[in-house]
Amino acid sequence: MVFKWGELEGVFEREAVQLLPKSILGYYQSGADDEYTLARNKQAFSKYVLRPRALCDVSHLDASIRISFKTPKSSDENQKLSFDKTLAYPLAIAPTAFHCMAHPDGEIATVQAAGETGTLMICSTLATTSLENVAKSAPEGTVLWYQLYVYKNRQLTESLVKRAVASGYSALVLTVDAPSMGRRRADERNGFELPHHLRMANFDSNLFAKTREGSVGSSGFNKYALSLLDASLDWSDLQWLVNLSPIPVIVKGIMRADDAEKALEVGVAGIVVSNHGGRQVDHCAATIEALSEVVKAVKGRCSVFMDGGIRCGTDIFKAIALGANLVFIGRPVIYGLAVGGKDGVKHVINLLRTEFDYAMRLSGCATIQHIKSNPNLVVHESYFHPNLSKLFKKKLADSSSQKLHQQKQSVIFATKHLDAKPRASKFEGTSYNTSGLSEEVQQHEESRENRRGSDEARNYEGDFSGLEIACTNQPFTIFEFESFKALLSSSDRANLKGYHHYSNCHAKSLRRCQKEVTNCLNECSDLSFTSDICLTAQGIDCHGSGSSSSYAFYDYRRSNLSPEKADQL
Repeated sequence: MVFKWGELEGVFEREAVQLLPKSILGYYQSGADDEYTLARNKQAFSKYVLRPRALCDVSHLDASIRISFKTPKSSDENQKLSFDKTLAYPLAIAPTAFHCMAHPDGEIATVQAAGETGTLMICSTLATTSLENVAKSAPEGTVLWYQLYVYKNRQLTESLVKRAVASGYSALVLTVDAPSMGRRRADERNGFELPHHLRMANFDSNLFAKTREGSVGSSGFNKYALSLLDASLDWSDLQWLVNLSPIPVIVKGIMRADDAEKALEVGVAGIVVSNHGGRQVDHCAATIEALSEVVKAVKGRCSVFMDGGIRCGTDIFKAIALGANLVFIGRPVIYGLAVGGKDGVKHVINLLRTEFDYAMRLSGCATIQHIKSNPNLVVHESYFHPNLSKLFKKKLADSSSQKLHQQKQSVIFATKHLDAKPRASKFEGTSYNTSGLSEEVQQHEESRENRRGSDEARNYEGDFSGLEIACTNQPFTIFEFESFKALLSSSDRANLKGYHHYSNCHAKSLRRCQKEVTNCLNECSDLSFTSDICLTAQGIDCHGSGSSSSYAFYDYRRSNLSPEKADQL
């Protein structure tokens, strides 16, 4: 098959839609539940923008990246590296299941494409070709890692580890975000099951029975999950695998700094920032959003990789600039495989590499090191907005840490002014008496009430819409409003002293305001708001609306704020 270089990666997905049966296509395309995470993985990349360097010598590009791991069992600083490879590009193939559903050549075609392009590949435990045959079919010099789970039957896990080591796989990748399989509605609607002529080739066919009743609930795949996956998996099991394995262990499915710290304590060689391609838990952060947090926590003590949402060369560039050593692609490989077998996979890889070359050259970077060493080469779009974090930090500098920790109760909320023109706020930079609402704030509330019903008031319908008010016993830290929302719906809500949200505005307005507000707060996510802050950000562009918006953030003690007053707010 001949491919044109002008085609985008999306062409392969459109072609795959025409070629694959509905149930198989649904399995590859779908995500968990409402598929919010699935969409967010891709959309979040658009929130990060490039700031190209000018007049840099980019006549000779070198996109190679060295990946090396130390033997996890030894504490000797002079130990030999158990894995030390230089890859042509910081792009690799993620572990994905059932390649033979996409193309008859399945994993054989994928590994041959990987070897011929010099691309690292992670072979999935749920492959339709045995791990031994995948390794035997790989061109000489192909870098192979093996993905697995820790199963209820530890002997089964040990057997897979021994087979992978004997077959020449150079690292293990343990998936830790799947104590059970996520709920995928497309699979339920389509009655997905592995086609009759295929099997999970890394398991004995007698390990579990495969029934055929036409629903995902009775498919062999679901029986695999129910019978083998261990929902009790914890950090001691990861430690067990690290001790067991003679090759480095990489943990896949980390999305938090504290989990990254624990993984390092256990002795992993690398971390993959991953949410399982949006196929496990829904409504979680995109991997590109979680990447910086994990990179900062790791502090260079191990390699950090990521997957999820990568669809073009600039996505790769952004991930590398934000700290990833290597990125993995899953669905694009499947679509290329479905359309053109080995050649289709090679074309997807080469297309992404070409786009990455363009991104490097046009951003003034000749090497991967240039990308990583240039500060703010890739920034969140809020970089170009008024920087609230500087104002918050200035206020915090004026407040002693003792005063901050003595804060017992606080009310946090935000207002959005929907007027067409940004206006100066009379509250900007003002400190308020912590014993209650100041007279100035009360006057503001009275004037706002007086405006209701007038023509002008229609411009202010959203003044206090959509963002929760809550009281806590401890100084409260906003990480982002999604986290705030999750707190209020969790078991921790029992610890809240008061809660109020604005009727008919909670969900819709929160989603509408979240992007701009979160962007402004992203750099001060580690700060608690003191009780004497009242700040206003002016002129924040409300993307896509054709107007400007202003936000005011208030924080003061609850003690003298009556429930009636809260309802008025």
